[in-house]
Amino acid sequence: MPEKFTLRIPGGADGKGGVYTETTAPTFARGETDVLFIEGGEPGDCQLVDCVGGRFRVSEDHIYNGYGVPLVEAEKTLSFGGKPHFDLNTMEVPRPDFDKVITQAETIAWLKENQIDESRLDELRKKYEVEAPAFYRINLQAEGISDRDDDSGEEEAGVIDKYRDPLSTTEFFTLLEHFNAELGPPDLKVVEADPGQAFFVKPPVAEPMQEARTVLPKASEEELRERERLDRLSQGDEPDSTVQLR
Repeated sequence: MPEKFTLRIPGGADGKGGVYTETTAPTFARGETDVLFIEGGEPGDCQLVDCVGGRFRVSEDHIYNGYGVPLVEAEKTLSFGGKPHFDLNTMEVPRPDFDKVITQAETIAWLKENQIDESRLDELRKKYEVEAPAFYRINLQAEGISDRDDDSGEEEAGVIDKYRDPLSTTEFFTLLEHFNAELGPPDLKVVEADPGQAFFVKPPVAEPMQEARTVLPKASEEELRERERLDRLSQGDEPDSTVQLR
């Protein structure tokens, strides 16, 4: 793998101040360390295996999944659990172009409300180019838990499951070397994505729910007569014809 490699991942900035994200796709920021599992062949909508599932975060010498949940076991299957590291969920996007930002409906309304004429707009443009950072970081972590006291009167819930600490990077890479030796070299070459080529992720399609009908086989006449006989027998309407031998 070369020192620099371009991958196709859904999401990012639109250059106008808007940001697009998908819950099944990872977000990235500079300075992060990740382990990526990349699909071979021509680039698809997302070049990671299972998209966000193919991204592992490295933080403080431990391994987390793409959402920041600790990886605690990696044998035949992967096990995740323990305290999430949600502060890892960040996105870094480049500063949008000023002339594109002012075409947004919200910006147009703000300019009109504040009576920004062409001369003041030039001042804002110059100030924006000087003071606005080249990149800005968006934190996607979950909202914090409320500090409000519990008034339910019930006892505090205990821990259901206890997890070991996340796998260390040493443990993780040892396992990868073991699996790699078993699987051998990949069948397909990883193809670099062209950053100059636009691509569009197919929108999700809502499929109507259909009622599942189970057709049971029709009982035969003999089976129906036997059911009736057993029903009468259970109600005591018919003597048991069992023969006792002495």
